Formats: sequence, structure tokens, C-alpha cells
Amino acid sequence: MGGEIKEKKDKDDQKDKVKIWIRFAEIVSLILVNFIWLVVILIWFFQYLDNEIGLAVRIYCFGYGVYSKGVVLFRTIIMLTTPALLSLVLFSIFYKSKFFRKAFLLSNVFIFTIFLASSIIGSKIINKPLELGYNLQISEIPADLELFDENGELFSFDESRIYIITFFYSRCRASCPLQIELFNKLSRKFPNHIFLLISFDPRDKKERLYELKVKHQLKDNVKLLNSESKSFRRFLNSLRFLETNFESDVIQHPVIFLISKGKKVIKTTLEIDEKEIEDSLK
Repeated sequence: MGGEIKEKKDKDDQKDKVKIWIRFAEIVSLILVNFIWLVVILIWFFQYLDNEIGLAVRIYCFGYGVYSKGVVLFRTIIMLTTPALLSLVLFSIFYKSKFFRKAFLLSNVFIFTIFLASSIIGSKIINKPLELGYNLQISEIPADLELFDENGELFSFDESRIYIITFFYSRCRASCPLQIELFNKLSRKFPNHIFLLISFDPRDKKERLYELKVKHQLKDNVKLLNSESKSFRRFLNSLRFLETNFESDVIQHPVIFLISKGKKVIKTTLEIDEKEIEDSLK
């Protein structure tokens, strides 16, 4: 008789321990998924900031102004879907628990309120950056740009060569590193073509451009250029580069790629699309 009571007591104790561990797993799971949601909401809020952090988040996390609308939409969906799927998985595991269902509902109301508030507050700070939606009409690169390379030598176009051109500035921490990385990769795949990284920042003198070329180990068929001529500024204006205050280290600018034979432009694109550019070069 005493043995049966002891055995029943041991089973009850074991059940209590299992319940405690299940409750612990439920609480930890809720904390984890809510933490992930809060990180996503924080990133979502940062995209509205009009500073270097906001610019980096818009470009690297969402792809605004650099990648196509499809890429921007895909990144946004992935960002929001990941914690949503995790929440669904946890709910399917613990849905029998009354405690979990109540806590899950309350936490979702809390998360939705925080997300809604961050969107409203963020939109009051700054609107999302406009994607480049204009048609870039350019048939030829002007002959009087007076471009100088990283060695201080005057650059001239060879009418028999293929050029791939993009515009950047050395202090950029957003899209420009992606553009340089893309040129570094493509220049090795297409050694017979010339890749031109043209800085629109007057502070990028030849010494700075040379340092940048060495830092990124760019091949000889990659040229870093700049110009102080008025014709170069007019050319930038025609490409929708706004007159910028260069006292700031953060300059918002369009991401443009031109493919030309000599000075004759044969292809333009307003986003980083490695496959499209590579297919065009092939």
C-alpha cells in the first residue's frame, strides 16, 4: 500500500516537473519571438531616419534606390515573414496550453501596436526614399568632361573599346561599396572592357582615388576618375544628380550604370543588377 502511494507521488512529481519545463519553454519561446519582432520593428523604424544609419538600412536591408522594385519587395516580405512564421510554428506547438494562447494573443497585440506606432512616427520624420522612376535619356557622353584618373592623367575614350560607367564618391558607406564590389568582380570576368568609377565629389582628388584603388585591389582595367570642369557638373545635372552640399559626409545620389562603345551609350540601368549588366557585356 505504501509502495503504491509512493509510486503515485513520484508520478505526480514527475508530471509537475514536466509542466514546469513546458511552461518554461513557453515563456522562453514567447520572449524569443517577441525579441525578434522588436528587432524587425527597430530596423523598420530606422529606414525612416534621415541620416547615415537610415540610409544604410534603406539600402542594405531593403534595397531602396539601388535594386529593382522586385528585390525591395522580396527583402521586405522576407523581413516580415521570418518572425511571422516562427510565431506560427510556436503557436502550433503550444496551442493546447491556455496560458500560451492568452500570452500569445497579448504579445501579438503589443507587437502590432509597437509596429503601427513606429510606422506612424517614422512617416512623420521622413518619407521613404523615392525610387528612381524616370527614363534616363542619354545617347552620348560629352567629349569635354576633362576627366582625370587616379594618377592625375587626362582620360580619353577609345571609340573601339567598351566602357562600363558608374558614379560614386569615396566617403559613401551605402550604395558605393556595392558598386565598387560589382566592378571589381565584373572587371575580372571581362578583362578586355574598361570600367569607370567616376566620383562626383570635388574632394576626391587623385591621391584619394589612388588609395581607394589600392585598398580594393582593383585591376588595371578599372579607372577611378573625377573632374572639376563645369561641363562635368552640367553632365551630372543631366543625369539627375542634384547640386549637393558637400560639407556633409552623407550624400544621397542616384545609382546609374552606363555601357558605352567609346562615347556612344548603348545601355543604361538605374539599379545594381549584376546579371543584367553581365548579360549585356556578353
